[in-house]
Amino acid sequence: MKGPPPRTGSTRLTDDELFLFDALFDVWLPLAALRKEEFAALNLPYAHRLEAPALEATVRGLGASGWLRMRRRARRPDLGPSIALTPAGGALWEVERRPDWDRFCIDFSGPEGSRGRWVLRIRSPLASVAEQFLDGATACGLYVPIASRIARREVRARMVPWKPLQALAEIRMPLRSADQVSRLVDWRRYEATRSWWRSIQELVRREAPGGEKS
Repeated sequence: MKGPPPRTGSTRLTDDELFLFDALFDVWLPLAALRKEEFAALNLPYAHRLEAPALEATVRGLGASGWLRMRRRARRPDLGPSIALTPAGGALWEVERRPDWDRFCIDFSGPEGSRGRWVLRIRSPLASVAEQFLDGATACGLYVPIASRIARREVRARMVPWKPLQALAEIRMPLRSADQVSRLVDWRRYEATRSWWRSIQELVRREAPGGEKS
C-alpha cells in the first residue's frame, strides 16, 4: 500500500480526520505523535495535512463530538494529552474501513520473570487465527520461539482500547533470544501465508480477483 486505503465514504469524516483515526485505531497516542512531521513514525504510508494549530483544533472538535477521548499525561506533559478513540469514534472508523475482527491478531512481547526471558503473546478472537499467525510468523523468521514450551489458554481482554472486554485465544511462548524479532524475516513468505491482519496496511491487502492480494 503506497497511499491511503480506500474508504466507503459513508461518514462525514474528512480524509484528514480518518487518517487520525487510522493512527489511533488500536492504541493511545500523545498529541505530539499525531503532528504532521511525526506521523511517518507511525508506519502509515500517508499523512494528514493538518498543521499544528489545525491539528489541535481538529482533535478538540472530535473530542467534543464524542469520538476521541483525552487524558492528561502525568509524565512528559510537553507531549500533550494522550488520545484514543471512543466506542463511538471506533464505530465510525469501522464504517469506513470495514475490519474483519475475526481475523484480527495481536502480537506483543517483553521480558518476564526474574531472569528477564523474552516472552511472546499472540491473541485473536479465533484460536485458529492465532495458530495460523504462529505458524506463519515462525516459518518466515519473524519470531523464533522455544516450541516445546508453548502454552495456550483463553483470556478476557480488549482487542483495542475502545472495544469491551471479550474472550480471546492466547498463545504464550518464550523466545530463544532477547532480540525478540529476527532481523532475517522473509516478508514475501509472510504475505504468501497471511490470513490475518494486525495493522492498517495488512487490513487493506485483501484477496483480489485471480488470487492476488491487493
